[in-house]
Amino acid sequence: MSALGGADGDVDATLGDFRLRLAALTRPPRATPVLVGVNVLVFAVMAAAGAGILRPDAAVHIRFGSNLGPLTLDGEWWRLATAVFIHFGILHLAFNMWALWDAGRLVERLYGTARFVLVYAVAGLAGSIASLAWNPAVNSAGASGAIFGVFGALLAFLLDSRNGVPHLLLVQLRRNALVFIVLAIGFGFVYPGIDNAAHLGGLAAGVLMGALLARPLTPPARSRSSWPQLLLAAAAGALALALAVQWLASPSPERAAELQLRRDLEWFTETEARAIGLTRSLAGEAQAGTLDDRGFAMRMERDVLPLWEQLAARVGRGYALAPDSPLAAVPGLLGAYTDRRLESARLFVTAARDQDVASLERASESARQADELGGRLREALARSR
Repeated sequence: MSALGGADGDVDATLGDFRLRLAALTRPPRATPVLVGVNVLVFAVMAAAGAGILRPDAAVHIRFGSNLGPLTLDGEWWRLATAVFIHFGILHLAFNMWALWDAGRLVERLYGTARFVLVYAVAGLAGSIASLAWNPAVNSAGASGAIFGVFGALLAFLLDSRNGVPHLLLVQLRRNALVFIVLAIGFGFVYPGIDNAAHLGGLAAGVLMGALLARPLTPPARSRSSWPQLLLAAAAGALALALAVQWLASPSPERAAELQLRRDLEWFTETEARAIGLTRSLAGEAQAGTLDDRGFAMRMERDVLPLWEQLAARVGRGYALAPDSPLAAVPGLLGAYTDRRLESARLFVTAARDQDVASLERASESARQADELGGRLREALARSR
């Protein structure tokens, strides 16, 4: 769907006249091709670094600056900006760049390059903030918040009849923009993995910035100095973003507890994976006969037990969550799970070192209980997202 749309008859003639007038009053778009190029370049660099072209690697995206709540909220606020230039796979990039190229060229002409860049930047940051506020556990990225801001600015321009868009063309452009927005947000409610919070945050910012920055398509309006209006809009956008970040950085005690738990869960996931991986590796060596029972016990005590002890000491306790928090059930399950894993690891050490069959049976039972608790924990975490 082109931002200028396809047409026939009167609309075709009106569209031709409008394009000529727009070309005479405005400069060719410069920021839109640069933004598309930067996004493509970042994707190419990340793909070379192992981010994945079709199947993204989250670890690489996080390293390059995606918007991961536990890290962003822990002081890495720059992720709000870098995430706008990061995409999860070639299809994500292609759809966003098509939408940016299609709508961006028109909106940049309507507003001018400096105003367009300001809309794009504020909307992109607003989308990142909205995504972080809605679900801080999600690893989010993409230019969609900024692009929705571009469509929001287009709507703001078209909704003001004083801006000089012919009525026939105004109806068509407005319809095309609304269809794109409704379809994109509708897909976000149907398909998992689409960040509607970023879409809506960017859209709202784009509409507001567009209303502050729009100028009529007339020679007198375009010849006057626009710096006062531009600076005022920039100040308003910066103030709104600063207040939103301040709100995120100064949460209520209950929300602070949720954020701390989510940070701990990020660390927990990495440490748990290390502990389980080491245990499986040592068990494999023991089964292959390259590690005897005494060596297995020694390596478990040295390499694995400290990890489970760290986990048991840090997570599962001391979170002052609200009773209705979606994470309310998580600390108890987390504490019970790590306790069972630690107990199982200790019993396996005793069984291997002392050749104690009873300890081996108890270790297996503790491991079974831990598996059951782990399943319930994953279900609770899935419900909290």
